[in-house]
Amino acid sequence: MPLSTSRCPSCWSYLGRCFFFASLFLINVVSGSKARCDLILGNLASSSNDTGALAAFESSVAYSIGFTVGATPLTLSSVDIRLRANTDPGFATLQLRSDVGGNPSSTALSTFGNQLVTSSFGTITFSPSGPVSLTAGTKYWLTFGTLMSASNGLVIGANSPSLLPTGPYASFDGIRSGLANNQSTDVTGFVSTPTFAINGSIAAVPEPTSIALVTLASAVLVLRQRRKTLLNAGSSNSKE
Repeated sequence: MPLSTSRCPSCWSYLGRCFFFASLFLINVVSGSKARCDLILGNLASSSNDTGALAAFESSVAYSIGFTVGATPLTLSSVDIRLRANTDPGFATLQLRSDVGGNPSSTALSTFGNQLVTSSFGTITFSPSGPVSLTAGTKYWLTFGTLMSASNGLVIGANSPSLLPTGPYASFDGIRSGLANNQSTDVTGFVSTPTFAINGSIAAVPEPTSIALVTLASAVLVLRQRRKTLLNAGSSNSKE
């Protein structure tokens, strides 16, 4: 005999719950398949030769790499860059800064943990202490500095010939140098482009399809609850 949901309130409850959890499953599948992008922008490759390295600099100086986020908001997870100390091991620093008039601002939006650098070139990874959100269509600067003195200094690796950074979610916007809190000298094209990679993921944004599924599932649950209330009321009236 066919199952009649009109005579079985529990059937409505069961169907409503199944539809609701199926919707949640589909949302997770859709969002999970679009959340990962890995490389945001960079030119880091296994063939990097570091022969175009920038001159060593000490703690009062910094270099900044500019980039502009595309049409999709992002979450930055890490930055890789080729670095070495000029003589003895020392610490390199990294800050994410906003753009002010085409140059890095003097204050940091986010500070990454200091990384130890040896006297041999290596790919150094900087990771933020927490999620770093990047707004769509916004220009940012990665400001690299050091705790090393003038007698040592930090060297940023670069390929020769210079490699243009590319990526699916951001564009390269030049290089600035200067004092640690004032990099206003445009050295783009005068020095080799540092070898680096910006990594992250697409910020989670609800898909229209996902929103529709949640809305429909919620409507089913509301209707199921209303039907249950009406049936309970009818049952009470029949007993009087």
